[in-house]
Amino acid sequence: MVIDYSQNVYGFTKTMKSNRFVRHLLIFVSIIGFCQTLYAQSPDTTLANSLYIRGLECFEIAKYDSSIFFLSKASSLFESAAIEQNTDHLRERYLHCQNKIGSNWHRKGEYDKAEQILLKTLKQGIENLGNNHLVVAESAYELGFVYGEKGQNDKMMDFAKQALEIRVSIVGSDNLQTSSSYSQLAMCLGNIGEMDESLNYQYKALELRQRILGDEHPAVASSMNNIAVCLNAKGDYHEAQAYIQRAIHILETSMKRQTPFMAILYLNLGNSLSKTSSNEKALEAFKKAMEILLDILGKSHPEIAKVYNNIGGAYLLMGKYDEAIANYQSSLSMFLETVGEQNPMVAEPYRGLGIAYTLKGQQNKALTYLNLALLNRKKFYGEKHFQVAEIYRLMGDVFEKQQQFQEAVKYYQKAVCTVSNSFNTPDVYRNPSPGDIQLYPESIKTLISKANSLLQLATHGDPKNRTALLNVALSTSRLSMLIFDKTRRGFSSEKSKIYLTSKSTDVYSSGVHVAWALYQSNEDLSSFHEIFEYMEKSKSSVLLEALANSKARNFSELPDSLLKKEKSLKIKMASLDTEIQKEYEKSTEKQNRENIESNQKKLLAVWKSHDDLINKFESDFPKYFNLKYQTKTATVPELQHALDAETALLEYYVCENALIVAAIDNQQFNIIYQAVDSTFHLQIQNYISALRTIDFDNYLQSATALYQTLISPVESVIKGKKQLVIIPGGNLNYLPFETLIKRNNPDADFTTLPYLLRDYTISYHYSATLFLNTNKTEYSDIQPLSFAGFAPVFADSDTTAENVKKASIWDFMKSLLNFSSVSINGKNFSALKYSENELKTIVKFYSENNLPSVGYFHKNADEARFKNQSGNATVIHVATHGIVNAENPALSGLIFAQPNAPSTTEDGILYASETYNLNLNANLIVLSSCESGLGKLVNGEGVLALTRGFLYAGARNIIHSLWKVNDKHTSELMIELYRQILDGKSYSSALRNAKLKLISEERTAFPASWASFVLIGE
Repeated sequence: MVIDYSQNVYGFTKTMKSNRFVRHLLIFVSIIGFCQTLYAQSPDTTLANSLYIRGLECFEIAKYDSSIFFLSKASSLFESAAIEQNTDHLRERYLHCQNKIGSNWHRKGEYDKAEQILLKTLKQGIENLGNNHLVVAESAYELGFVYGEKGQNDKMMDFAKQALEIRVSIVGSDNLQTSSSYSQLAMCLGNIGEMDESLNYQYKALELRQRILGDEHPAVASSMNNIAVCLNAKGDYHEAQAYIQRAIHILETSMKRQTPFMAILYLNLGNSLSKTSSNEKALEAFKKAMEILLDILGKSHPEIAKVYNNIGGAYLLMGKYDEAIANYQSSLSMFLETVGEQNPMVAEPYRGLGIAYTLKGQQNKALTYLNLALLNRKKFYGEKHFQVAEIYRLMGDVFEKQQQFQEAVKYYQKAVCTVSNSFNTPDVYRNPSPGDIQLYPESIKTLISKANSLLQLATHGDPKNRTALLNVALSTSRLSMLIFDKTRRGFSSEKSKIYLTSKSTDVYSSGVHVAWALYQSNEDLSSFHEIFEYMEKSKSSVLLEALANSKARNFSELPDSLLKKEKSLKIKMASLDTEIQKEYEKSTEKQNRENIESNQKKLLAVWKSHDDLINKFESDFPKYFNLKYQTKTATVPELQHALDAETALLEYYVCENALIVAAIDNQQFNIIYQAVDSTFHLQIQNYISALRTIDFDNYLQSATALYQTLISPVESVIKGKKQLVIIPGGNLNYLPFETLIKRNNPDADFTTLPYLLRDYTISYHYSATLFLNTNKTEYSDIQPLSFAGFAPVFADSDTTAENVKKASIWDFMKSLLNFSSVSINGKNFSALKYSENELKTIVKFYSENNLPSVGYFHKNADEARFKNQSGNATVIHVATHGIVNAENPALSGLIFAQPNAPSTTEDGILYASETYNLNLNANLIVLSSCESGLGKLVNGEGVLALTRGFLYAGARNIIHSLWKVNDKHTSELMIELYRQILDGKSYSSALRNAKLKLISEERTAFPASWASFVLIGE
């Protein structure tokens, strides 16, 4: 909910908690117009002033009836005095009172009453004081909000412009009153869907208020709330939440009692949380809002009805449909009671009830409520509005659920027309041009729904229309992908980009399934290229964008001073965000709220500075803009040209009911489509578990079955090859393909099993596009150091390794798996005693080859030294503990030696968020640490692991681990790896040979010992 609390800014001061006399005095002297001229006060006007101030006090604490009482008394006295003395300043005071009375009725939800009073006041102001007067502007401003509540946005816009024009002409553009009008105009623009322009005005208002009032004023919180509402509408939920949290803190510290504004903040916070699937937290925020409003406003008010509606939405997302319906009904009843049918908010519970009954399978009830919502929204927003499009889409969903695909497509087509500026045809075979479509999440959902419904219609309808329908479905899918890409580019926060991607995987799955159906229909091999493009788009697109942005900075002739400034801002953003996330990881009672609020305040300021700087880059340096958005997906011909005769690339796309493999070599290209069910997904989980826990039977069974699913279908392409480049998808990101076996021989020794590794050198990448770009990039290996290694060892910490005594070699191995795991308890970590010998041996290898190298051990292997030295080495090796935070990937990290000085800026942990700001020119980074390749799996983006930041920072190849491995076995593998590298082998061949050596020995032959480490890169 958008609000502008600054309409009452003059009644709030930073001294709210000081004594009553000072507070009254400050309120008094801040009232607009009340101190513009000196005059001799009569007893009546002195009393009127006191009553006026008392009325404002009541308004501040939401005692609206009392406020109206005192203001009415003051108004009568001022009116009588004005008639008696015939002076404009007394007429002003009378009109001020009337405006504030109108504002009270507005806050009470009595919009007709407020409109009546304010229109009369506006007319009186013009007649007595002229058109160009601040009191007239105040009336117009208040009327704007009333018409906004009534859904009459054209009138709201007219009055907002009138107020702004008057204020600019009298007090200029650099004034609090003008900032309020900027904010109001922004709301009007937001109501008609112009979110980017709306945001610009809200940022302008925020900047003015911060400059005039400081950072801790309720009016500043108001601007932050309004910015958050715009960001929510654009789908930028994470940044929106940061603004709302900051606004809540401002209000908590600047006001000593609860107000409706605080409830609105919690309401908007809940809305944003529900969009990011944080349903329990959203419900908690809504209940806080309800508690505040019930205490202040009583039991029946439009604001309370809004909260009931939002609580219904939270229950809906939690699958509790009956609870949702009950709250929607409460909301609807209260809206009808307080504002009547003719109000835009009434559409909200109608919409919610429509969705709830759709999900419950009660389609007739669903359509009844959705029709009511549609009529309401069309009346108040017009036909061309994304909120109207949403209702059309939801009505299409009702028919889709009933398998009435013809009818469903008609409604989806109406929705497509509604999110387009000038496209109006009901012909489902046609689509608008990309530039005609509004950039909202709703536009993406609408296009996907149309494409999927056309696919169903083609599958179940008249075969004569099949190909034509599929062609339209494919063009619609392409359009959804284009709009999705453009929408995501409008976000500045990587978290928001990734979240939007994770919630838009239907963009890709829709395209893949439509293109496959088209191939089945016409056997046109061009459909294979369509499928591959969708597969590629579904992988690491946010990382690819970030890399393109990095390239743009480096090759667009930006001044060094600006590049340094941008780098500094990025480092600050990463540091502040990390500190905030670290606090949130603690239990609530242990969180340092002061630190959180302080860092959030700083982070928002740095975010804004960074956004402004990037906007400057884009506007002042066209080459930067062009390079930044060059994120072209690799094509099959480009990949075939890059692959030699001995290499094949296998790309996997996994969705709920299908596994698709693209098999490419320098001559062939094939797409293999396999239907799968939950058994396949369970098989992957069991396989990964068997590897990590050394479960022989499950491993052998799953390894053979998965070979048949993942490798057998592409054997015709990979036969005779020596190297495989694998681009995994979904849970396959956690699976080392080299461990798959073609045949299961229960009696076989693990040293002799037919692992896929025996036939191929295997490497991985996040996408074929990233693989291609890596191999295209020219690399200079002229570095001060050929090798730099870091091994904190943690020798002073306790380790249980020496105490392990097992009769069975396999039990011994199982116990060893836990040695390298991190237990963050204070700053104590298990010793990695073999890592010291590992690194010393590797440094010795380099020295023997007359290559400059350095190794840092124990206390010297600290975070600061790593950051300083990592940019100077061709190969970087880190033998340490890793932290994996699957829920908050930014807090995954590598642990270095703890700093000696407590005042140091480094804390001894290199967090994932910090890796993006490294300046690397490394051909290889080896993360000889536990689970360094693990992280949160995000649909459409892949695994958010430490490796992403290192790739972004300039590493071409990375070796990382997929699970915890025994320190000794890791050391053996690493020593052999470097022996092979210095013998001239490629990184992938060197890693393969090192693994084969471990396989040759019984104690390390099981894949748990050797398969964890995989190569991302060549």
